Amino acid sequence: MDTGLVLPDRSTTTAAVQRKAGNAANTNELVITKHATDNRTCLAPVSSLPLEAQKVPVQYSISTIMSILANTQAHPDRLIYALAGTVFKPESPIPFGGPRLSPGYAQFKGESCQSLLHFIVAGAYDCYHRYRDRKVMDLVCISIGRVLAMHYQGMKDALDERVLKGMKKSGHIEWFGAANIPDDLQHVKEIRGRDSTAAVEFSARKR
Repeated sequence: MDTGLVLPDRSTTTAAVQRKAGNAANTNELVITKHATDNRTCLAPVSSLPLEAQKVPVQYSISTIMSILANTQAHPDRLIYALAGTVFKPESPIPFGGPRLSPGYAQFKGESCQSLLHFIVAGAYDCYHRYRDRKVMDLVCISIGRVLAMHYQGMKDALDERVLKGMKKSGHIEWFGAANIPDDLQHVKEIRGRDSTAAVEFSARKR
């Protein structure tokens, strides 16, 4: 599978992160999962998951996020690009931010939204395991909540801007010149009352 990761010495792969998480159930390991009461992500102890899920925290987190995005009327790729447009900026922590001429997100070379989401989630886990610092995982959870809030509140123009930023910074469209969002990634009005709780920006606190 195309992971979009090209760092030969310190690249993040699902297998590498999962090996580090091998004894996760016996630690304070965190995992990105769905909130118990509404359509958003949160951080929870991996030990709270079924045993099989504990063995694959990165893939579990990716599947959870995809399930949450699929629970909207929007194309999941639209929301993934918006997520990238939210976290891919120089002021974000590594592995996404960094010097303006060589930010962390420039390491992404994948060609699909699936590989883009993998890059974001695996990068957050790698930072968490390497530095025992949850700030990048918090950033991802908060950013997903912000993107969902903008979608549910019908903030088309603001979300379009993030989608285009995500497409450009991921290298999926040219950085310069006019750019249009593809028809299948256009804003779709959410069904009223579908999940009104998601119209709030959420923190990444453990459930």
